[in-house]
Amino acid sequence: MKRRITLAMIAVLVMGLFSGCGEKDESVAGSGISSSAETTAYTTSVTTTSTTAIASSTTASTSSTTATSASTTSVSTASSSAATTEKSTAASSMAEKTTMATTKTAATTTSVEAPKEPDEPKENNWLVIEDGVVISCAKEAYGDIIIPDGIEAIGDNAFNGCPDIVTVKIPNSVTTIGKGAFGFCDKLESIDIPDSVEYVGDYAFAYSKKLERVHIGKGWTTIGSRMFEYCVSLKSIDIPSTVKTIGEMAFISCEGLAEVNFSEGLVNIEKDAFYCCDALKSVDIPDSVTSLGFGSFRCCEGLNDVKVGEGVTVIPDQAFYGCLKLKKVELPKCLKTIGEAAFVGCENLVDIIIPENVSSIKKSAFSLCKKLRDITIPGSVSVISEDAFSWCDSLQSVKLFEGVTVIEMRAFEHCPKLTDIIIPNTVTTIGEYAFSGCTCKRLEIPDSVTTITENSFSGIGVFRCDSESFTYDVEYIYKGEVYTFDFYYDLLRAIDPNVLE
Repeated sequence: MKRRITLAMIAVLVMGLFSGCGEKDESVAGSGISSSAETTAYTTSVTTTSTTAIASSTTASTSSTTATSASTTSVSTASSSAATTEKSTAASSMAEKTTMATTKTAATTTSVEAPKEPDEPKENNWLVIEDGVVISCAKEAYGDIIIPDGIEAIGDNAFNGCPDIVTVKIPNSVTTIGKGAFGFCDKLESIDIPDSVEYVGDYAFAYSKKLERVHIGKGWTTIGSRMFEYCVSLKSIDIPSTVKTIGEMAFISCEGLAEVNFSEGLVNIEKDAFYCCDALKSVDIPDSVTSLGFGSFRCCEGLNDVKVGEGVTVIPDQAFYGCLKLKKVELPKCLKTIGEAAFVGCENLVDIIIPENVSSIKKSAFSLCKKLRDITIPGSVSVISEDAFSWCDSLQSVKLFEGVTVIEMRAFEHCPKLTDIIIPNTVTTIGEYAFSGCTCKRLEIPDSVTTITENSFSGIGVFRCDSESFTYDVEYIYKGEVYTFDFYYDLLRAIDPNVLE
């Protein structure tokens, strides 16, 4: 009885071991481990251990009866059968779980999408905006820029140096555009300034070389200094009546600017405002303009004709200097002064009428006007300044009216076609070389002349061409007396006894 209990216990032990093995397999399967080799090794180990235990028990019980052995064998067989059944069930369960896990993993892997490319940035994302002011724009910005509604100002240099922006839409909420805001925008082609804008800073669009079109709103009163400097593609500009001032060098070197439409209401055109606008062909300055600045249209080499409005009283120094193609100039009746070098180098200027109210023609005013043929100087002019008409190669006739008192040095120097000179009775002073290079054969000097220099009449009748010179016999008439070149110094002493001292 005691041995049977031992054998039964052994059988129960064996069954327990196999049962534990099944639980272990389930645990492994649950953990996602699916290797059949590992499961087999584990089962074999347990089975071997159980078999060894049974064998030991059998050896120890050599004296057992055949019935007992049969019983033992029966129990062992039953136990082995049960263990095998449980092992098969566990393996099946583990395979099922492994398959499910694999399927789940595959499904998970299949459902993962490739990362999306980031969306293309929107224009507004390029702008840095603080308290309703556009502070700056990213340099990589390109194309058409839309400034959002509600923005009140565009700050200094906000878009300066953005090389790829093409257009900018400015909302009606904007009132201020800062200095240099759109300068150096290499591809900027057009821009509309709404009526809400009241102020635009200096050089706002300077060096934007592709800028072709600008619409100026009606709220803007001043086109600031250098605003469109070197905008070489700008073709035309309409100045609304609300603009009162065009600032210094506002359109300097706008080489493609062919048309400027001024409106009544404009008051000031300042220094060098249109300097070197070579494509500009015609200028009509409205009567509302009262002030032109120094060199306001100088070196506009393509300029053909100019009409100056009745509000201008002074043509400033170098106003039309170097306008090589200028042929026609209409000056206002109220004009009082023609400034220094105002028309120097206007090589194609043929005729000009100097209004009767002009009182001063300053130094070199019409020097190097090589095609100027006739000039009439009214009696309102008291002084014909130094070099005023020098080197006017085609000048044939000069009419001086009484009222002129001083003809300064070189006033008519090198006018080789000037053959007739009539000096009015009001002239008191004639400067050095005043008529040098003129080819007149007869010069009548009025009794009113009292102040001369040794060279006041030098060079008259002497025409120089390249390396050659030609001398004409000249008769000088003074107080009824005729003096030839041989008696030149006698003439000087007759006019001013102290001139040679």
